[in-house]
Amino acid sequence: MTEEHSFRHRSADRLARWIVAAPVAVVVSCLLLATVAVAWSWNRVRLDANTDSLMGNDRPYVAEYLRFIKEFGDLEHAWVVIDATAPDGTLHTGSAQLAVDMIDARLRKAPSIDYVNSRITVPEQMRVATWAMPTTELAGLVEGRDALPILASDAGTGSVLADARRRLDRLVSEGLFMPREQAEREGAAAFLELAAIASAAPNAPEFLGTPRETRYLTSDSGRLLFIGVMPRKDFSRFEVIDEPLAAIRSAMAEARAANPDISIGLTGKPVLQADEMATTNSDMNVSSIVGLVLCTALFMAVFRGIKLPLLALLAFMVGCALTYAAAALIYGRLNLLSIVFMLVLVGVGLDYGIHMVARYLEARRHLPTVPSIIHMMRTAVPSNLAGALTSAGVFLLAWFTEFQGLRELGVVSGIGLLLTLAAMVVMLPALLVIFDARLVKSTESAASRSAFFSQREGVDRALRPAAAWRAVVISCAVALAAGWYGFTHIRFESNLLKLQAKGLESVEWEHRVIDDSASASWFGALIVGSMEEIPPLADRLRAHPEVGQVRSVLDAVVMDTPQRAALRMQFANAVEAAPARPRRATEWDADGIRSAAQRLETLSRFAEGEAANAAGNMRALAQRLHTVADLVKPAQRTPAELELARSSVDNAVARSRSALLAMAEGARRDLRSALPEAVRAQMVSPGG
Repeated sequence: MTEEHSFRHRSADRLARWIVAAPVAVVVSCLLLATVAVAWSWNRVRLDANTDSLMGNDRPYVAEYLRFIKEFGDLEHAWVVIDATAPDGTLHTGSAQLAVDMIDARLRKAPSIDYVNSRITVPEQMRVATWAMPTTELAGLVEGRDALPILASDAGTGSVLADARRRLDRLVSEGLFMPREQAEREGAAAFLELAAIASAAPNAPEFLGTPRETRYLTSDSGRLLFIGVMPRKDFSRFEVIDEPLAAIRSAMAEARAANPDISIGLTGKPVLQADEMATTNSDMNVSSIVGLVLCTALFMAVFRGIKLPLLALLAFMVGCALTYAAAALIYGRLNLLSIVFMLVLVGVGLDYGIHMVARYLEARRHLPTVPSIIHMMRTAVPSNLAGALTSAGVFLLAWFTEFQGLRELGVVSGIGLLLTLAAMVVMLPALLVIFDARLVKSTESAASRSAFFSQREGVDRALRPAAAWRAVVISCAVALAAGWYGFTHIRFESNLLKLQAKGLESVEWEHRVIDDSASASWFGALIVGSMEEIPPLADRLRAHPEVGQVRSVLDAVVMDTPQRAALRMQFANAVEAAPARPRRATEWDADGIRSAAQRLETLSRFAEGEAANAAGNMRALAQRLHTVADLVKPAQRTPAELELARSSVDNAVARSRSALLAMAEGARRDLRSALPEAVRAQMVSPGG
């Protein structure tokens, strides 16, 4: 016997004799250790369902992503999608908007929802107007700034009309003697005041007093309406957004019942991940339990017994408990990948018990318990140790990968295999001594036992050279054929939607969004330090066919310049100069409006030669004023109709006031706070 075999046998014999000398103490110690391990780690291992935790923080692209998260915050919304298409193919936009309103109102009351975005209100549209309008229009408002105080006050239609007529009279009588700049300011101010009144005319161009509607978040085609929902996320549970999801789906069910002609669905990254986690967690639990049961049943069937497989299973569970404690000690968490370490242990770790029981029964047919255990330790433990070191080494190589999720799975699984082997080697022999008390035939002599050992240990069972040569050639040919087939037919699947379980509602609705608008609820983000960097970067992105839509803050506003900033301040200052209690001139009539229209026509003839465009604008405005005068002419209306017509003019002037106040507020704000809430977070960071 070689020195190596001698050392191996001496080590195995020494360990076996130590275990069989006090089997009860060994078993109790192992069970106590497992109990302490589970109790200690139970509150220390947190379940981390955040997919961000799967990435290594030391990677450059991860550092950029974390910088984005720190700057912009969480932008991963759940999206309620309302398809306005009825079964007959027609668009029921009204029903879809009603469903949006119902769901929005319901979710704003849910404590598990941080915020809801579904629309851009009229005040929000006005607040961003000075940032979004062309510079020429902004300059035109500033040029007519003398009219802004009275328009922004609560002076009423009569005061606005009277002030406009005074300015027109001055221009008609004194315009030729005024400095050009003063005449232009007077004309612009009168134009703004009269345009506010004329916005009551049917089909009038959009102006401050034009009635505006709330804008819903829609797809490019207008078929889909969206509600962005930010759920409160608890990454310490696998059901990260369980409570918010229940609230969202309850609100959706209520809206479906009230609007059966439209369809409503739910998607977005958090929802996709929640559905993925639900299926993964369920499948993992079922797979682990079924795998353990099937392996144990097969174990029992092959060895034709129940007791020994159950003893091996008990030792295996001790190894699992120690692995759980090791995960708590090293990482303090189990992520979406490392949570499946149980499948690894069931698939590999339980084999150690099978090999040991096989070697034990092999000897047990001829020897008593203790010599059989010594034989098991001599033959099964070295081969199991070699296999465990090889398997654990492969898993531990994941430590050198960049993917943190795979790294943690590899380390936990590799250490778990070694701990499972240790539990099998120490605890299983002690269990066998305690529970396997079968007697061997007393007629069997010591010589026969010695003969058994000589037959079973160190026997050369190598194949004959010819047979070995054929086996090697056939094995290599099969391996090469299988490798060639796999190499030529396998492909990398980069579409995460195809990795989801079939039939998930979130996946179906994500495809609907993509098919309708060439976009998705997932997006990539690039951070720039100033607006000037956006256009060249957007142009480069649009040149790539892999890139779908490119959106930026410049889709909502105009490139800012020092000139525009100065104009916004001038505008805001003029609006805020409105008197707190203006003197109201309540009397106004059709003749006053028509008189203003006639003066405009006179001025247009004066301006025809030098400013043809301005003259045309004045004539168009005069025509709208004539239309308004006809609307409020008593001779052509019943009292009720006249009252309604006069109210429409007063409302137009009141809307102009509200619009100016909101515009001035937005002009005073920075870009981020001026943007509508529905798009603010995605376009500008809180730090600006």
